[in-house]
Amino acid sequence: MRSVISFIFFSVFILIGSSAWAGKPINNLDGQVPPQLDGEPRGLEEVKTAVIAACSKRGWTPVIVGPNDIEAEINVRDKHFAKVKIHFTPETYSIDYLDSKNLGYDSADQTIHRNYNKWVILLGRSISRGFSVQTQI
Repeated sequence: MRSVISFIFFSVFILIGSSAWAGKPINNLDGQVPPQLDGEPRGLEEVKTAVIAACSKRGWTPVIVGPNDIEAEINVRDKHFAKVKIHFTPETYSIDYLDSKNLGYDSADQTIHRNYNKWVILLGRSISRGFSVQTQI
């Protein structure tokens, strides 16, 4: 009887553990840039500054690759690496997956470790908060 209970416990443990490590769909993020207090769109430089500040705050290293594009990389504990492209206009921004290492990326299923999605969501929140702070000043 004890071996049956041990087998059941072990099986449940394996199922729960494997679902925690299973890849999640890649979360490419689209966000809105709020207008200025007078209703006018923000300037492109202001949006770029907010994106760069958010990247730096969250531990991403931003590199400007075009007038509306930034590539940002994060390296966690010199083990996990992710790279995204942030495209922005005065009205919108998007964060799209480019590359990763040691995050279980599956190109066929478009899945990746759940921490990648968490990092992208937090980066998007920081970008949005940057506009909130600029609006209040």
